[in-house]
Amino acid sequence: MVSEEKLMLIDFKIENNLSFKESTTFTMQTGARLVKFNDTHILKNDNVNLLKNAMIFGANGSGKTNLFTSLDQFKRLLLTLGDAKQTSKNIVTNPFRMQYENKNKPTKFDITLLLKKKIYNYCIEFNEEQIILEKLLEIKKNKESILFERIYQHEDEYKYEINSNRIDKKLQNFTRKNNLFLSVLASFNNKIALEIMDWFQNKLVLIRDDSMEFERDPLAAKLLDTKFKEEVLNILKIADFNIEDIKVTKRIVKADPQFFKLMEEVSKQIGGSLLTEVIIHEITLIYNNYDNEGRVVGSSEIGLLEDSKGTIKMLYIAAIIVDSFNEGRTILLDEFDTAFHLAICEFLIALFNSKRNMNNQFILITHELELLDCELRVDQIWFAQKNYKNETELYSLFDFNDLNNRKRSDVSYAKKYIKGQFGAKPVIDLLSAKNYFLNTDLNLNLFEGSELNE
Repeated sequence: MVSEEKLMLIDFKIENNLSFKESTTFTMQTGARLVKFNDTHILKNDNVNLLKNAMIFGANGSGKTNLFTSLDQFKRLLLTLGDAKQTSKNIVTNPFRMQYENKNKPTKFDITLLLKKKIYNYCIEFNEEQIILEKLLEIKKNKESILFERIYQHEDEYKYEINSNRIDKKLQNFTRKNNLFLSVLASFNNKIALEIMDWFQNKLVLIRDDSMEFERDPLAAKLLDTKFKEEVLNILKIADFNIEDIKVTKRIVKADPQFFKLMEEVSKQIGGSLLTEVIIHEITLIYNNYDNEGRVVGSSEIGLLEDSKGTIKMLYIAAIIVDSFNEGRTILLDEFDTAFHLAICEFLIALFNSKRNMNNQFILITHELELLDCELRVDQIWFAQKNYKNETELYSLFDFNDLNNRKRSDVSYAKKYIKGQFGAKPVIDLLSAKNYFLNTDLNLNLFEGSELNE
């Protein structure tokens, strides 16, 4: 069943956060006048057309991952700065640190979302002491109407503008300088605030290799459902993972008494809740055994953590895909190509952009240059690079106007990228590299015919 009520990211702007010094925009809106793959790669809506998938390329250290980290930071701020009793805690900030003056400048996050056929823009500016500006707009036919706006004046006082037909004005009295008004509204069950908070909490999903403790994830429990498991297995088999079955065993792990006592004190200090037990769904993968003539003669069971990193990652991604098909999620996949063969990456990208996916957005970070030549639109391809000031610049292949008018489909973007035509690639100091090699015991014959010997 395809959801008619889309919940999606339109665009996200960052300023003075991590490696983003100047205002930087990432958008999932389609490029003007592009018609390629309109029937498959686009999520069409009455008021805005959005991409199902975007790919971000760039050199190591270019700041690609900082886009995801900024979105995750925005999410954490919304989920933690709603406590009206909070009086002394500083707001966590990560300003651009390569220029000293930026340390005292505010950070700005600005996001535009499509939520159930309505478009909302939410913006905050803050430093570690207070919220300086917070604003929520509804956008109808390119016209903006303010639902609320709060601007810091002086001595903990704020100037408020509130649409009283949509928001209870009295709730501003529950909002301190280091609280978010939107979070306070959600705690008082304001419908709009709850929808925005729900998108951040349940629809924005960040997948990193270092966070994939799949057996502790609630998603693992869904493999107990036969239909869910069969769909996951189907994706795995298409991708040439020869897994015949998945066995799941629920186990409850109680906290060690000594550890529990220690964590109880920590929990009191940070004001968080304490888990006395953890539910783990232990996963076992079942493979067929074959004789020399290719006949099945039995099976072997391998614990998930004993299998390869690529298998664990693919299982997790397959489960996310199946769980999200009818949910309307924005899924961020960092280091997408790590531990995967190129063919598997290409299969997943084709799946993300297929008619099978009519509700979700998949934003991927990758180093695999050959993926530039997948069946993608130019507005789906993004690059990140750092300038000489160590500031991350983010731009789309759509920004290269000479490519937008091309009718040929055989242009290799990968070759153009390697030649440096789109930037966003490391520039190796060949002279310094050659001198470095000359001062080692390396066999210089290794570099015969390379640029280093020219």
